Amino acid sequence: MLLVYSLLIFTASNIQRTNLSQDRLSDLPDEILVSILSLLKLEESQRTSILSRRWRYLWTFVTCNLVFDKQGCNLTALSSERSKFIVWVNDVLELHQGDTIDEFRVFFDMDGTFSTVLDNWISFSMRKKVKKLSLNLSTLGCRKYSLASQPLQSYSLESLTDLSLTNVEVTGEVLKYILSNCPFIEILHVEASRTLMNLKTSCPLPKLKHLKIIYCQCLEHIQIHAINLVSFEYFGCGTTRILLGDHFCRFPKLPKLRNLRLLKLDIHRLFMDGILCCTSFLTASPMLQRIVLKFVGLDDPQMDGEINVRRDTCPHQCLKVVEFIVGGLETPHPEFIQKTPHPDVTSICV
Repeated sequence: MLLVYSLLIFTASNIQRTNLSQDRLSDLPDEILVSILSLLKLEESQRTSILSRRWRYLWTFVTCNLVFDKQGCNLTALSSERSKFIVWVNDVLELHQGDTIDEFRVFFDMDGTFSTVLDNWISFSMRKKVKKLSLNLSTLGCRKYSLASQPLQSYSLESLTDLSLTNVEVTGEVLKYILSNCPFIEILHVEASRTLMNLKTSCPLPKLKHLKIIYCQCLEHIQIHAINLVSFEYFGCGTTRILLGDHFCRFPKLPKLRNLRLLKLDIHRLFMDGILCCTSFLTASPMLQRIVLKFVGLDDPQMDGEINVRRDTCPHQCLKVVEFIVGGLETPHPEFIQKTPHPDVTSICV
């Protein structure tokens, strides 16, 4: 992108020093120039408006990515920086001429006092049939922005394939509405939402491939039906229940996960009952090639009999690497090695 931007600036300087008839770049059709601009960052493409009268509004037709990223603002300048940021985004949205956009991303400190502004931005992205919507409103204040279903109800959500919400308050009801109206959703990421207590869908999500739930402190229940799920990542306190396709992952009767090749589990000493998930996943995943178990805050594990997977019921012919990450242990713990699920493992790391 830097090379493209440098080329355009070089062209601008040539235009100023030579006859305009020698400007070969501007002889290209608008469609090609807009395609070139789509390779640039938003701010860089905006700067090309100074090249000539022809270039003034070309950047407004870019349909790829509208990325508004101004992270790292300090607290003393936050108020003025917020005002500048809002003016910048509003100006871009007002001038934008494209019918669609691929990505709409906002990464800035915006709290709940700007709900109307954020609702308008989301409505704009929905109107433009956005494919990837990402909000990271890392706020220094206490009141976070709450995503409601109202800004979404006037538009079709069928184009949305990737939704990422960080430091955004969202309820299970709103997520249920979104997922029920997004038949092609492939990626869902929710992080640091205190209002998310239950994530439950009433319809199958055949396109969902990646689900990530991080630091949602009040979350109690997850229930989805996603037969093509590739990765599920959860980090936080122990949940009451996690269900994938109506099966308890903490119980030993999981559906066969025949496509699972890598299993990583972080198990905190305060939630050692989570080790039961390990045996469930091992039994349900006959094609595993690598297992990584990270025990957090565990200095002297006493795990006798807890990872005892019977080899006749769980052969794991493909398993090659078992990795144990245990705080405070300098040498492999004998109980872990004795209970490695398959004798053909080529590497054990502690």
